[in-house]
Amino acid sequence: MGKPVKLKSIISDGNCLFRALSFAISQRQEYHIKIRKKIVDHILHISKDLSSFVRDPYENAEEYVRMRKMKESNTWGTELEILAAAHFMQADIYTFTNNKWIKYSAHQIDKDINVENEAIYLKHVEESSHYEVVIERKKKRKV
Repeated sequence: MGKPVKLKSIISDGNCLFRALSFAISQRQEYHIKIRKKIVDHILHISKDLSSFVRDPYENAEEYVRMRKMKESNTWGTELEILAAAHFMQADIYTFTNNKWIKYSAHQIDKDINVENEAIYLKHVEESSHYEVVIERKKKRKV
């Protein structure tokens, strides 16, 4: 898969992951609060299925949501929110970070889900822990 060549700039206010997801599905960033609520509620709803994805120092998804204050605006989203979003939307979400693509899929949580629809592509800006939407990727040349 080619590198990002065109990005949609996303407001940098701690809500960038949710703003980026909002833009990817609606072409508008302002639905980020609703997107955050849906994703965080989904994390809590499937918390047992996410247990193997929760990192130290958190023991479970409920503790993670509570201690990180994920329900509050301006709290950064992480890989757990991306994975939960992929499961909730039953879509693949790709993030470009450290010069490579990382795939998050509903299939990682539930092996019975096969995703065959369009994917969402995000760029993670490592220096600032910021997400932007990938509008266009470089075409791979056929050999």
